[in-house]
Amino acid sequence: MMRDCPFRRLLLSVVMLLAAPVSAYSQRPEAEASARTESRQKSVSYSFISPNTRENLKLEEAIRLLNSREESQLVNSISHLSRCLRLNQTVSRAVGSWSDGAEHSTISRTFTDEQTLRYEDARLGKLERQKSVLYFRRNSSGASVMYILNTLRGRASLSSISKTLDQNGVEFRSLVPQPKRRTIIYVVDLKSDLHNQVAAAAKELRARLISIKGDGEFIGDDADREKAQQVFALLIKEFEDAHPQVARQCAK
Repeated sequence: MMRDCPFRRLLLSVVMLLAAPVSAYSQRPEAEASARTESRQKSVSYSFISPNTRENLKLEEAIRLLNSREESQLVNSISHLSRCLRLNQTVSRAVGSWSDGAEHSTISRTFTDEQTLRYEDARLGKLERQKSVLYFRRNSSGASVMYILNTLRGRASLSSISKTLDQNGVEFRSLVPQPKRRTIIYVVDLKSDLHNQVAAAAKELRARLISIKGDGEFIGDDADREKAQQVFALLIKEFEDAHPQVARQCAK
């Protein structure tokens, strides 16, 4: 019978370790680690958020509401939250427009990581009781595209611009009025299948067209406002649990 010795005990330990099941940590796909790394990387990012909770607004009503108290309160809330998160952010008042409706809205541009962006958007979406908010992050290998059309001649009204976009099959867009009747048009193409339609509209509008590769996503629940609030609340909690100093500094 073999005597028990340190070498034998060491050998048995190695055999048991090799025979043990592989841990969940070691089985984690590389894609998951890559996704975490990507979420921490900073990128030029855009958020599209509205204070509107009404249904069936017309374009003229949405334009008028750009000067409303609720629009100004949202702009102030974005500025407050961006300062709290130490983001250098620009905010534009915009009209979210689609083929059969419109709403007053905002477009924010900043440079940050995806987790912080999603937290900020969730905070604002919950504050404004939105069904969903949209963000887009620049990424040269992204699956989506954002088009920016800059009308140079300043002759077309928002109404005629919307009509031209409708006729060319560009159903969802955000319009930012500029001085001298110029307009900047943002189109987030999540599936990257609108290039021909957008190019045709840009040509008809005599607009300068820029396309940006990236990743876009809606946060919330477009069909149910209460479910959207739960989605926002969960995102907020997850971020603040991981960043307790943010919960203290950004509390209203």
